Amino acid sequence: MLHQRGIRPDEVDEIVFTHLDSDHCHPGWINALRSGSRTGAWRAQLRVHRMHMGRARRMGLLYAPTDPFDEVFSPARGVEMRVMMLAHDDLGVAVFRTHIELPDRAIATMGFATDLGHVNPGLIEHLRGVDTLAIESNYCPVMQENSGRPIYLQRRIMGGAGHLSNEQSAMAVSRIGPRRNLVLLHLSQECNEPAIAMGHHRRFVHEHAGRRCVISSQFEPTPWVDIVGDGSSGSMIALKKHTQPGLFSGGGSR
Repeated sequence: MLHQRGIRPDEVDEIVFTHLDSDHCHPGWINALRSGSRTGAWRAQLRVHRMHMGRARRMGLLYAPTDPFDEVFSPARGVEMRVMMLAHDDLGVAVFRTHIELPDRAIATMGFATDLGHVNPGLIEHLRGVDTLAIESNYCPVMQENSGRPIYLQRRIMGGAGHLSNEQSAMAVSRIGPRRNLVLLHLSQECNEPAIAMGHHRRFVHEHAGRRCVISSQFEPTPWVDIVGDGSSGSMIALKKHTQPGLFSGGGSR
């Protein structure tokens, strides 16, 4: 997919992981990226949440340059990523609010949230009003219940620490209120369809002219999405620790 977008592996500077489940991270990618570069040299730095470093070590990821992050970090000049951890399986998942300083000193913002399990007030506040929001819309509950999957797997997915349904995702989007773009992530191959997911998010596009909704795919690159601001100016916050809602904070909407 990088190749289809005209991006060589050795042109990648940073790889930021939400979590290290096998469908989001594979140790073999390290060698694949290295062999795909012109020189065979490794360039990209891996960014892994501090809570995931033990798993990264067991997976062999630490053979590549790896830098753990906590609440806030800057992977590049003019880019700041603010982190919130939410429940997902055993170790949780990182949700990112990224602030990007544009040449005219305006600030563009992007939210990225997947494998959430449920939506809580802390998530809404963390991502509220971003210019572009990428969020999972994983499954249709009816298709999930009729899928023939084992009951334990259905409970894992729908039990509050797995994935968001189309309905949960649409509710989160309406409360977050992204200003320009919406990208739907992580649609299940077996228990969702793009048309069903888009049907739940149609209101986002219809309410305001100029908004765009894109559905990502596992098998082809997502179209380019311009990360632009609303014209307002601002500055980056100082990189310091700040209080975030807890990993398993309550008050969620199931």
